[in-house]
Amino acid sequence: MYITPNQYARAFHDIKRSSLSHSTCKLVLFVSCLDVDALCAAKIWSLLLRKELIQYQLIPVTGYSDLKVHYEKLDADVSNIILIGCGAMLDLEGFFDLNPEEFLGDNDLAEAVDDNDLDAVKPDNYSLTRKIYVIDGHRPWNLDNLFGSAMVICLDNGYVDGNLQDEKEAYKILVEMGEEEEDDDDEDEEDEDGSDDDRSDVEEVDPQVSEARMLKRQTRSTNEDKIQAYYNQSSSVVSACSISVYGLVSAIGEINLENLWLAIIGSSGYDCSIFVDEVRRLSDECGITIERAVYLPLLRHSSLYEALLYNWIDGDKRINQILAKMGIPIVAAKQQWQYLDVPIKNKLPTLLKKYLPDLPVVDIFYKSGVVSMDVAVALTALLETGVGTSSNDQDDIDDEDEIIRREIKNREASYIRNFWAAFDSVSAFGIANNASLEKGILAAKLVQKMLFQTIKFVLDQKLIKNLKVYRLCILKDESSNLNFGNPVMLIKLSSRLMEYLKQLSQKPLIVAAELPNTYFVLGTGTNNAFSKISGAQMKKDFFEASLVEIKKEDLAPFLEQLTFNL
Repeated sequence: MYITPNQYARAFHDIKRSSLSHSTCKLVLFVSCLDVDALCAAKIWSLLLRKELIQYQLIPVTGYSDLKVHYEKLDADVSNIILIGCGAMLDLEGFFDLNPEEFLGDNDLAEAVDDNDLDAVKPDNYSLTRKIYVIDGHRPWNLDNLFGSAMVICLDNGYVDGNLQDEKEAYKILVEMGEEEEDDDDEDEEDEDGSDDDRSDVEEVDPQVSEARMLKRQTRSTNEDKIQAYYNQSSSVVSACSISVYGLVSAIGEINLENLWLAIIGSSGYDCSIFVDEVRRLSDECGITIERAVYLPLLRHSSLYEALLYNWIDGDKRINQILAKMGIPIVAAKQQWQYLDVPIKNKLPTLLKKYLPDLPVVDIFYKSGVVSMDVAVALTALLETGVGTSSNDQDDIDDEDEIIRREIKNREASYIRNFWAAFDSVSAFGIANNASLEKGILAAKLVQKMLFQTIKFVLDQKLIKNLKVYRLCILKDESSNLNFGNPVMLIKLSSRLMEYLKQLSQKPLIVAAELPNTYFVLGTGTNNAFSKISGAQMKKDFFEASLVEIKKEDLAPFLEQLTFNL
């Protein structure tokens, strides 16, 4: 099922009522560990639960298999599970092998409710001893979660009611037709118990029955096509978890400066107009200011020259021309931001809007002189860096599969360490001159520079091949100093390359990054083609649907199959 913002408060009170305990922890939060938005949303949850004196366990997870392993270890008395940054695209009842009837309250066993009846009014005493809440911006939704389960509760921003009513009706029709077919099968079994003489008689087919069956097949086909068309759309992240969680704390009256700042950081890169109104409403109380201008990443922590250079794929070719048009000397542009002449700083927003119309004008939030989007970039860098993909304990192993398993295990352990490092320091990221913030900024500047160098190398060496149905870029280990053992880095690279290639054509882009024994393969603009590929040994375990990990020898067969599925 799904709930809309006007139901968030009731959902939280249900969570609170069923999670309060003096002896055991009944609430578990699973968080996607490679996502700044999920991290900030989880931080807001943790602050709220501590204030409400609710025991909870927060578990960062690296992918679906990790999620399932941790779920299976949960105590039987855990009553509420919250998935943050994951779960929206997966049939959770099937994934966790759940039978809702096993979680009915003691007083409900005699009145089991049909979850498939979408219009049924649940009785007041209908309750479940465990519920799974999904806060995730990945789309498309799995429709079983939205329309076929009372145990799974998806937090929606109103999109379902406004845009998925056709899919909801199609889902309902298919469920009803499935139940009718089960009844027909039961009747057929009873008919088979008749005598041999009866079966030997040639029955005439009633034309009306034949027409009804044909109509039923057409109805089924039409609605299945409608559902499949929804699932065939490209996977994407359309909304921020932080916005949903802030909507929840707002609904229960728990708004404060820290929650607001965390939500603004987490939703960087999304439509943040909701927070413009919120900051203005809170006025001077929040200490946050807004400027509508062109945003250049890390400008306040570097020079104007570097900020412009790294903002474009071909920045080295454009920067001198742009600076000349703006009337800013190169010497001045190369000065660190804090030393740049004040008159240039004051007129820079106007100059950027005039001479860089291709860069979007956005709402920039400041707190103590710190830019929220710079904080998000710094947090992302902390999640990206420090990940190793090799270990000394592999020296005496001959089995290739075992080597790969250990590499993945070591890599994922590093993801978790990076998550906790970022999670523990995020609250201090609104404070200027903070050591944690400076560490993240330094890492972000290094990543920014290496990303620019990698993109330049890819283009200069013509590593992007224009194939029949997609573009392909294979990055060997020597192609970059970037650590592609972290998917976030690869996603960022692919996104920047796709921005550049969109000027040339709308073909999908496939980027394969070499690891010691495998490849990370990421598709951009591939719809759900990756899910249709079978045969190759690959790991489809990431919350990003178009990212897989495959053995090196399976790369060619994988790409061949992809050609036929795009």
